[in-house]
Amino acid sequence: MNMLHISRHGKLAHCHVDGSNETKSAVWIAEHVMKDIEEREPPNVLQFVADNASANILVRKLVRERYPHIIFGVCVAHGLDLLMEDIEKLPWVKEVVNDSTRFATNVIMLDKAWTLSSSLRRMVISDQWIFWANDPQLPPQTRTDAHEEKETILDERFWDKVHDIVMMMEKIFVLLRQVDSHKDFLGRVFWESWECQIY
Repeated sequence: MNMLHISRHGKLAHCHVDGSNETKSAVWIAEHVMKDIEEREPPNVLQFVADNASANILVRKLVRERYPHIIFGVCVAHGLDLLMEDIEKLPWVKEVVNDSTRFATNVIMLDKAWTLSSSLRRMVISDQWIFWANDPQLPPQTRTDAHEEKETILDERFWDKVHDIVMMMEKIFVLLRQVDSHKDFLGRVFWESWECQIY
């Protein structure tokens, strides 16, 4: 378990508790969090941030009982990661991005494909492509793949979906980069979240 201590001066400390041989129950986590709070002196601790795992909900309750002055927050970066996982499960997104293990990488590639879409269209209708795709010396599967790729690249509905995915994910990536840093960002989170919601 990792704990970061952050002040207005930036990251102060990073603590690690080895829990490899432990059941990470809410009680176990809370004990270590409270021990860490005591080491920092409770009046110096203002906020506790964790993801929304069910164990952490109980951890918040246990910590709040002992330290009622501490404010509790959720990890925005973790929430955005879960949002992206939900988006990649949408059927219309799966049609375009079928490799969910590298969803973020595929979105970056879709963005590049969107940028190059005119060139890709010209490529698959060029004489060179037609000659290559119909070459009898090509393995049959390669010829089949080439014709399917051509159909996809010339399909306007495909490009509409690519555009929607890229526009939607771009706003989430921007917000994720902002919250996954040690900078003050709270004032921008609302605005960037609103921008994501609008799309």
